[in-house]
Amino acid sequence: MKIRQTRRLRLVFFELLNTFSGPAINILLSLSVVRLASETLWGEFVAILLWLNLGLHLCGWGQRDYLIRAFARQPAGMGAIWRNNLASRLPLILALAGIIILTPLPFNQRALLIAWSLASLTAEAFAAPVLYYQRFRLTLLLETGGALLALGWLWLPGTVPGLDRLLQAMVLSNSFRALGLLLVFRGLWRPWRWGSFQ
Repeated sequence: MKIRQTRRLRLVFFELLNTFSGPAINILLSLSVVRLASETLWGEFVAILLWLNLGLHLCGWGQRDYLIRAFARQPAGMGAIWRNNLASRLPLILALAGIIILTPLPFNQRALLIAWSLASLTAEAFAAPVLYYQRFRLTLLLETGGALLALGWLWLPGTVPGLDRLLQAMVLSNSFRALGLLLVFRGLWRPWRWGSFQ
C-alpha cells in the first residue's frame, strides 16, 4: 500500500512540475530577453506570441480529453485513433499556415512562424499519450532541454539578439520537444509499428 501511495505521489509531483514548467520557462525566457536585449524586443515578440498561441490553441482544441477517453475505450486501436484525430485537424493547421502567410511580416519570419507552429502542434499532439502512460518526467526533461537549447541559441557569443533570433530559438525549442516525443511514441506514426506504441 505504501509503495502504491508513494508512486502515486511521485506521479502527481511530476505532473505538477510538467504543468508549471512551460509557464516557468516562458518567464525565464522573458526575463533573460529583457535583461540582455531590450523590452522593445520582448514587446514585439509578445505581440506575435499572443495571436499565434490563439491559433495553436484552436488547432488543438479538446484533442487531449477526446483522445484520453478514446484510448480508454479502445486501447488496442490507439494508433489509428491518434492518426485519425491528427488528420481531422489538418484543415485547421493549413488555415493557420495560410493566415501566417498573409501577414505583413518579412518572409523569413513567416517561415519561422510556420515551422514553430508545426513543431508545437506536433509536440501537443502527444499530450494524451503522455498523460495516458504518465510519462511526465519525459516531458519535463524535453521542456528543460528545449529551454536550454533556446537560451543557448539566443545568447551565443558574438550574436545580437533580435526578433529573428528569438523566433529561431522557439523553433529549436519546440522542435526538440517534438522530435523527442516522435521518437518515444514512434509506434503511433510508423506504419511498420502500427498496433503497438512502446
